[in-house]
Amino acid sequence: MINTAMSAVNSYLLKDVASEIAEQSPDAVLIYAGHNEYLGIFGVGSQFQFGGPLLTRLYLSLYSLATVDALQYLLLSFTSGPDELQSASRTFMAQVAQNTLIPFDSGAYRQGLRQFEANMRQVLDTYRQASIPVYLSTIASNIGDQPPLGAGSPAAAEALSLYQRGQQAMAAGEYVAARQYLAKAKDLDPLRFRAPEDINAIIRKLSRQPGVVLVDTLSVMESRTQSNIVGNSLMLEHLHPNLPGYFLIADSFYDALLNNQLASNPQPVTTAEAWRNRPVTTAEEYYGYAQIQALKSDFPFRPSPVPIMLSEPADWQQQLGKAYFEKRISWLDMMQQLHAGYVKRKNLNLELKTAALIAQALPHDPLSNEQAGDLLYKARRDAEALHFYQRAKRAGSATSNLDTRMAILKDRLSKK
Repeated sequence: MINTAMSAVNSYLLKDVASEIAEQSPDAVLIYAGHNEYLGIFGVGSQFQFGGPLLTRLYLSLYSLATVDALQYLLLSFTSGPDELQSASRTFMAQVAQNTLIPFDSGAYRQGLRQFEANMRQVLDTYRQASIPVYLSTIASNIGDQPPLGAGSPAAAEALSLYQRGQQAMAAGEYVAARQYLAKAKDLDPLRFRAPEDINAIIRKLSRQPGVVLVDTLSVMESRTQSNIVGNSLMLEHLHPNLPGYFLIADSFYDALLNNQLASNPQPVTTAEAWRNRPVTTAEEYYGYAQIQALKSDFPFRPSPVPIMLSEPADWQQQLGKAYFEKRISWLDMMQQLHAGYVKRKNLNLELKTAALIAQALPHDPLSNEQAGDLLYKARRDAEALHFYQRAKRAGSATSNLDTRMAILKDRLSKK
């Protein structure tokens, strides 16, 4: 399966890479996108835009993988070293968001909807012609606790008024009315980092096409809140989920894949088990927290940048996460130090988790994959152990007992 939910993705990039993805003949393609149609690469309000969807698509047809190149150029330009930690978010978001204020139902607003639907239809046509099923998700954003981001226009004032009325209705327990106010406030917010409700309407319409499965992530996330309104309990800021929020997105896709019987003879993993084994470390959680503090210290959350304020790391794990955020160590350095720390402390569960994460990141390193396989073998997590042993074998491992252990695992699995 190929997951196309990547940072800064919009429908132009999805269209740009669809043919190359189809050539790989995946069993399924997963799509969670729609927030970047206005201020993402080639979006209606973006600096990287060429006078409308037709000209932009013509440009893309002449320049293979142009969106990928443009995105890489931006990321490399604006995150080149430690000195840019505080200014990177401003530079990236401000540079891309050229004509930031796009009023609701304006020409530019409607243009964004047209480009999204047209591009997505072409994306889905590409996969349908290759007989590749697509799992297309609705998208969520923080409407419960995120005030409108735009300012300086009548539309922004109206959006703020509706947001305040929604907050009052929430406090009174009038959740149906509150969601109506808050959703409308988001739609009227002229700084369009959050997708309007119309984008989800298009997603639902497109999902009725043959070969497309709707993954209603938004409804799942709403159902996990007391008010049926997505807010800070599942979001880090305006639209990026926190750890439980991302888990719900993944779980929604997993359930859709399972319900549509994509795999033969599946062995389902329970939600509780998946949460216990979530592939995220304490150090990475601190790094994510620091990244969000950097993001919220500048545009569009503040009119001018302010110093990043981080809480002190609570333990050695968070200290490693801070060092990674400050670019004093690499991700691999952080993970290897975590692993060594867990070995020293005899924390077998986290030793196993970090070994598996390192191996996942290094598919062509036989030693990392074999070490992860050994730990999983001892824990009798047979299917996972076999997976890493097979990768170690493909990467060139010459360990004498590797074939013996693989045979034992295959025998165990055949009897389950």
